[in-house]
Amino acid sequence: MEEPLYGIEIQKEGNIYLGRIYSDGGNVKEFKSHKIDLLFRDMIYDMRLALGEFSNKDVEYTGDGGQIK
Repeated sequence: MEEPLYGIEIQKEGNIYLGRIYSDGGNVKEFKSHKIDLLFRDMIYDMRLALGEFSNKDVEYTGDGGQIK
């Protein structure tokens, strides 16, 4: 059986993107950014951190295609 982990809401107010993550425990986290790709990055990072999905083998990518280990 599938169970939702998060609800996600994204809005644009002027030139600012606002993202909200609603967890199954009733918590809400808010994120703001001028760029939607940075908003997505921050929201995904937060969800992965909360779910414990990071390991020593993960590689971060920079905006110019480089890698950070």
